[in-house]
Amino acid sequence: MTTPKIVFVGAGSVVFTQGLLADLLAFDELRSAHIALHDIDAERLATAHAAALRIADTLGAAPTLTAHADRREALADADYVINIVQIGMVQATRTDFEIPARYGVRQTIGDTLGIGGIFRALRTFPFLRELGRDIAELCPEAWLLNYTNPMAMNVQYLTEATGLTRVVGLCHSVYWTMRDLADLVKVPYEEVSYHTRPVSTTRRGYCASSTRGRTSTRGSTN
Repeated sequence: MTTPKIVFVGAGSVVFTQGLLADLLAFDELRSAHIALHDIDAERLATAHAAALRIADTLGAAPTLTAHADRREALADADYVINIVQIGMVQATRTDFEIPARYGVRQTIGDTLGIGGIFRALRTFPFLRELGRDIAELCPEAWLLNYTNPMAMNVQYLTEATGLTRVVGLCHSVYWTMRDLADLVKVPYEEVSYHTRPVSTTRRGYCASSTRGRTSTRGSTN
């Protein structure tokens, strides 16, 4: 088996990077993977790289860990690309809430749908177009795993604007929502069965199901 190359785009998102790395390196097949970290913020990138080294050491894994300020350099020959960027950071997120609020629009969370989600999508699309072009040129067989919100809008845009077909949208909200609902009705999570059908995948739909709290994923053609 060849060693996969996994690229983190927006690796300066340290919380996501740390959690994903800990999960990835827990799998025997990925413990020696090449993990390429990319971020445009040098300080955040250095922090993410240091955290990655610490996580690998703690888990007894031996990945190849590289840090790249240049996105194209990081993407070369990648097998998987994980997108976790946040365009505009917290300042832009405040705007997503504050401007609609002036006109009486209240949002529980403004990064996924509604006018706040549209604001975020519009400032993210130019980046996604550039990322898609780079992937098509430098690693056309790679799978793009998108964590960046607004999930459904971003994945649809990537498909229509870049022509990429290996794009999957990922979100942890289903798992934690089911946890919260189980707590609310005072039923052990392990006894809960549920089925979900997200709208955040492209070309191929994925139906995630869980029986007794254990999740599996199966594909189905849209």
